[in-house]
Amino acid sequence: MSNIHRYRLFGFALLSFWLHMGIALGQSEEARKLMREADNYFKVREYLNAIELYEKALAIEPEDIRANFQVALSYLRSLDKVKALAPLQKVQGQNPNHSPLLEFYLAEAFKYQNLPDEAIYYYEASREKFASRTGKITIYNDEISISDFLALIAQRLREAKFGTRFFGGPHQRPGAQYRRSD
Repeated sequence: MSNIHRYRLFGFALLSFWLHMGIALGQSEEARKLMREADNYFKVREYLNAIELYEKALAIEPEDIRANFQVALSYLRSLDKVKALAPLQKVQGQNPNHSPLLEFYLAEAFKYQNLPDEAIYYYEASREKFASRTGKITIYNDEISISDFLALIAQRLREAKFGTRFFGGPHQRPGAQYRRSD
């Protein structure tokens, strides 16, 4: 192969790389822009608008850990609470230490999936993590004391344990006896 062919091949490879990087950087910039807009909606508690923008950012950058975390929190504050679990599990798989509140939010998501045993597990993990701490913590958009947070966890644990006893655990859900068996 002559030097001219090598230079052309190298130039073509370099040009392809630059174009690919330019497109990727453009996509990343677009995702960051969408995230900033979504964050603004989240701060003012307009969760449906935030969800829409976080989802658009995730369409560009599906593995973005912060976008997955924030869309999950937005879902937990919306009527579509059951949609929070998948992005939270993705966050947990990528970085289990992403947030000190990850276990609490996972417990909340499992609760809304009617999986009380899993909710209990994560509520207890969250309680253990915060048992010896003091001060304040921000949950969703609300700042509360750690002692109030621990009281909230205790309440959620009672609810989940009641659900397990009352409904017979995860294998039997409310209304199951009324479903058709087509």
